Amino acid sequence: MLNYEQICKILSEDQEVIDVITKDLLNVYEDSYTLDSAQILTNGVSVTYTPHLAVHSALPPIIIQFHPHASQDIMINAIDQCFQVYLRSNQLPVVLLISSDKTSKSFFDPFVQLQSKSYLYHLPNTVWSRKCLLVSERSFGQGAPKDENLNELVALSMCLLQYEQIIATLGRSQNAAIQHLYDKYKTIFDPDCNNQL
Repeated sequence: MLNYEQICKILSEDQEVIDVITKDLLNVYEDSYTLDSAQILTNGVSVTYTPHLAVHSALPPIIIQFHPHASQDIMINAIDQCFQVYLRSNQLPVVLLISSDKTSKSFFDPFVQLQSKSYLYHLPNTVWSRKCLLVSERSFGQGAPKDENLNELVALSMCLLQYEQIIATLGRSQNAAIQHLYDKYKTIFDPDCNNQL
């Protein structure tokens, strides 16, 4: 059985998943970004996406960090990674933190909910990133959104946050990106599905 870090790494390296994340965060076209690096950390996964060369100068790098437990150590790691990316690209990156467990009050308090995307929280006034965003279990309140209101980043986050009861409903979605995400997730967990492909 795959662990959380391996699941996150597999999903984050998929081009359609990259497109879901980058479209939601920056409203860019498909294939605007590519995987630059992905590494399994002690307690999570860190992924960097960079724009393709043709659009490189206009778009910032994106750092995604998947962690079961959001903590100050994660923020220190994110800041360090922002510094490293800045040294390579001369651009401040956009950071997205996805945490699968309850975030502590002290970690969550500085984040402010975005009005335009209620499932995203941002950390105001960061000098080390262009934006620092958070998706956690608090992003969904008491329950998950209904399928008709479900966007792709929310569906991806739910898969990573392992809302099993919702994941099963993704297979009935009319949204092609959500259907792909469900198919990808199913092949990770259902060995019989892999044999049928």
